[in-house]
Formats: sequence, C-alpha cells, structure tokens
Amino acid sequence: PTRPTPRPLQCEGFDVVSELPTRSVPNWLALLTGASPAIHGIVGNVAVPPFPYDSVFKQAAAHGVHAGIAASPWMVNPVKRWLPLLDGDGRVSSSADGAYETTANGTTVKLDDARHAAALRGAHLARYGSDGGLSDDATGKYSLFVMHLTNVDSIGHRKGATVDTLPYVEAARHAKDQVETLMRDLPDNTVLFVLSDHGHEPGGGSGGASDDARKTRMWVFQKALVDEGEDGDGQGRSPPPRSPPRSPPARSPPLSL
Repeated sequence: PTRPTPRPLQCEGFDVVSELPTRSVPNWLALLTGASPAIHGIVGNVAVPPFPYDSVFKQAAAHGVHAGIAASPWMVNPVKRWLPLLDGDGRVSSSADGAYETTANGTTVKLDDARHAAALRGAHLARYGSDGGLSDDATGKYSLFVMHLTNVDSIGHRKGATVDTLPYVEAARHAKDQVETLMRDLPDNTVLFVLSDHGHEPGGGSGGASDDARKTRMWVFQKALVDEGEDGDGQGRSPPPRSPPRSPPARSPPLSL
C-alpha cells in the first residue's frame, strides 16, 4: 500500500475586513456564526450566554465532528452547549466570566500559553490518540479545534500597534512562535486558518473605523501529503518539477466577515 508522507505546509493569504463596530465580541460571533452584528445584535464587548444562532460548533455537533476550543470564556460561552461533554471546553481564564479578559488583565500572555498547551494537546490526540497511537483512538478526535490568543489584542489596545511599539512587536512575535509550533504538530492533511477579529489603531484604543482597525489578513495553511509510491518501497517519488517563477497574482478582494 502507499504511504503518504508529510510535505511542507502550503500557504495562501487573503484580505479580510472586520465588521463594524471593530470590537472583539461582535466579530468573534461573526466568525463563529457567519452573522454580522447587524444580524446577531451584539455590538459591544459584553458577556453573551448560549447563542441561538447557528455556528460552526453547532454544525460540528450535528454532523458528529469532535470539536474543542481553548479560548477566552466570552468566546466559549456562546457555543459551550455544542461542545463535547468534559473534553471540549478548553477555556482558560484568570477572571470571572463577568470581566472582559483583555481589559481585566494588563497582559494575557500566561493565558495564551495555557491555551497554546491545550491546542498542542488537542493536536497530539488528533494525531496519536490517548494511548500514543497503539489503537485507532485518534480517529475523529478534535477534527475541529479553535485556539484563541488574546495578548496581542491586550497590548495593542493599551500600547498601540506600530513596528516601533516594542511590547506589541514582542507580543506578536510570541504569538507567531506559538502558531508555528502548532503548525509543526498538526496531523497530516490538516487545514489551519490564522486570522484576527480586528486590527489596531497605531495609537491604541478600540472601536476605530480606519483601515488599520478594519483591514487584516487571513492565512490558510494546509499540511499536504505526498505519495511514496504504489509499490510501498519507501523510496518515495520525486516531487513534480516546480513551475518557473511567475509574477505575484493580484491581491484577493477583501472578504467581509
């Protein structure tokens, strides 16, 4: 039989536009449900109970897809009813649910580190199962997982967001390292979306309507597979020849979230 082996991650980027108002909770719900704030009715950073709208987690539950989330309580609570019992709710918080995380904490780097560890654990279970791959325990485990990092947002609101703002640059670099570590541990044939709920004004603050606050990028990574050969000799097949360099394609039109 053929034995596919990992190939470097494939990547593509898209322009995205945050919904107004450019606050976190309204855009979290837009990302989870596909409904804009004008439809779901949440226009500020407020605690939202279990949500009546359809969501990616509700669809996962309806189709038997095992899912999990490691996120701020205010992101988890609206979809918590659709998470698998006991092992789907990976929220980590240092405050009560009544306090908005990035305003209750000057930095949330420790919370991000805990969520990152939960996501790595989810990736490990998805790949190997709880017994390290000795059985089919991994089949279907965490086929959908959301990791939520908030420290870049917390620092950006307080300190501003420019290449000269050292705390912001350090927070962004730490988040980048966490994403790259997760990428390496993902099961084969996984698709990873990396995106933000909104951008930041250079001087900080929140809720702006400028391009800095509204326009961000979404990166889509796929951990592809390459066939080793039908004879199973383990020698592998040479990858197809690379196409000659081409001019970069035109930027994709913005996607409204």
